[in-house]
Amino acid sequence: MLQMKENKLADVKAKLAAIEEQKQNATVMSYNDIAGNDGLLCHYTGLPNNATFTCLVQLTSHFSFCSPSWAVTNLSIEDQLLITLMKLRHNFTHMHLAYLFKLSVATISNITSTWIDMSYCL
Repeated sequence: MLQMKENKLADVKAKLAAIEEQKQNATVMSYNDIAGNDGLLCHYTGLPNNATFTCLVQLTSHFSFCSPSWAVTNLSIEDQLLITLMKLRHNFTHMHLAYLFKLSVATISNITSTWIDMSYCL
């Protein structure tokens, strides 16, 4: 009887460990996570506060961010801008940004290239 309960406890612990691992893997960085914290926003982007970030989003909202060969449809404009500013401020590798945002390296590359090209037009 005791052995049976120990086996069941081991199974429950294994399931709990699997759930914890899924939880860790499911964490995705997002603008929404740091929008309310001007210190974090400044750290990641170099912008002084969320109002400045929002103003920049509104300024760039008049531009098209689509290339004939690709379009990012599952990521907000705010997250795309955050990725680009993180790249420019910290020079994070595309692989690191892809890991943080749970995207492919190619998508990160396309986002940063497009936003940098667009900012040149400003």
